[in-house]
Amino acid sequence: MDLARTHWKRTLLLVLIALLFGSVLKRLQRIEHGPFFCESACQVATPWPDPATVALLEDHRIRLDRLKPLHPLLGSRYLVCNSVACVAYHLTLEGEFVGEQSRQRETWPVP
Repeated sequence: MDLARTHWKRTLLLVLIALLFGSVLKRLQRIEHGPFFCESACQVATPWPDPATVALLEDHRIRLDRLKPLHPLLGSRYLVCNSVACVAYHLTLEGEFVGEQSRQRETWPVP
């Protein structure tokens, strides 16, 4: 009887830990970094970013990776803006950035 109760408690504990871990991962996936401002060279192309935008994204990703070693695997979004538009990019598991739909900018906020 005590053996069955102990097994049930362990199973419940493992389920609770799994749910908590899943919840934490889900929140990390929704992190949006930026906006990162590129004043002239970035075209903020979508779905595939231009070379200047990739360089900006890689520079910021490297800085952020020092803080969170798992974040490139979790699908975090990076918002990049130039003087005309903004695009949110996410990092794929293959290590490439893919952009979402471009949004036109109406104002140029100070970075």
